[in-house]
Amino acid sequence: MNGDWGAYQLSARNTPQDFKRAWLRLHRIFREEKANVRWVWSPNIIYPTMRSNYRALYPGDAYVDEVGLDGYNWGTTNPWNRWKTFAQTFDQSYRAVKKITNKPMQLGELSSVEKGGNKAAWIRNMCQVLPSYPQVRKVFWFHVVDRNVDWRLTTSQAALDAFKACIRKQS
Repeated sequence: MNGDWGAYQLSARNTPQDFKRAWLRLHRIFREEKANVRWVWSPNIIYPTMRSNYRALYPGDAYVDEVGLDGYNWGTTNPWNRWKTFAQTFDQSYRAVKKITNKPMQLGELSSVEKGGNKAAWIRNMCQVLPSYPQVRKVFWFHVVDRNVDWRLTTSQAALDAFKACIRKQS
């Protein structure tokens, strides 16, 4: 909802207030229909051209079961990005969400590319940093090739081994 790359995201005709009104309306309809759903509010990480802050987009604890963040290390896959560690990718956004709610959190989409740095080191940094994010209960790796960017864990044996070691450590 806080992106600027899709028709359904924020624009002059689609404001944070519109997003919240739509969320509350859907929440009411699902409640009236007694639908068994979990409500996960999951913005993209903070980025330079973001059109709204999280607080303006957050519908409120009464309407959210869990919060999340989506974030990626794009490395040097395009000229406007640079390599970032896991901590550089998520710290600012994690702190911003923590200021508005104590709801359990997930990292709903996360990934790193190989280009421009060391993906295995990025994954090791993720494994080191995650314990300092106590609200995070779930992590979902974005394991696809999307528009010629390979986000999969299997882009190198080193990256896959680092992820396996992280999983073993967390278990």
